[in-house]
Amino acid sequence: MLTKYADGIGPDYHMLINENSKPGKIKLTTMVKDAHKNKLVVHPYTILIDKLPNYVKNVQQLFDIIYNKANVDGAFTDFPDLGIKFLQKQHQHQ
Repeated sequence: MLTKYADGIGPDYHMLINENSKPGKIKLTTMVKDAHKNKLVVHPYTILIDKLPNYVKNVQQLFDIIYNKANVDGAFTDFPDLGIKFLQKQHQHQ
């Protein structure tokens, strides 16, 4: 069993979102829920602002999907300043 050897997983973030997703109609896979059921944290990679998927208009929407809809524990990005700003704004609205 994976949980004997690992505390978490780091999948490509595309593996968390169904490939049939469209703007405003995001469909998630069960990967994060399955990992959390098995007490694993999920830190997907790599969020890039210059390679956005067609179901988002900007990186803020992608961060929202990854953090708020998929419910990951963290994420890898080449733009940590934008990720920090997104998370700080989330905490201000709580």
